Amino acid sequence: MNNAAILTIAGAYNLVLGVFHLAFWKLFQWKQDLATFTRLNRAVVQILNLCLTFIFLLFAYISFFHASELLHSKLGRSLLALTRYLGSCAPSSRPYSSGLDPRLRLHF
Repeated sequence: MNNAAILTIAGAYNLVLGVFHLAFWKLFQWKQDLATFTRLNRAVVQILNLCLTFIFLLFAYISFFHASELLHSKLGRSLLALTRYLGSCAPSSRPYSSGLDPRLRLHF
């Protein structure tokens, strides 16, 4: 698979995540649920969700419309390296596969 196809898939992934975050208010009944929070906590949750939504949609836009610049410029390659690093920091979907000290893992 070539790099342009990978960027298109990444852009679609970010677009889906952005739309998913926009739907949080309806999906998770935030109007009722966040009413139990303090005013400050309610504001923090909503602002962080909006910031994440903006970031996902921004990266989707960049992936779709500026793929060439991402692949062939120094700034683009730096952005790709940053997103690869941030993606590698995300919690693993497999329990206990993160390589962290077992005392640092969260147990649910």
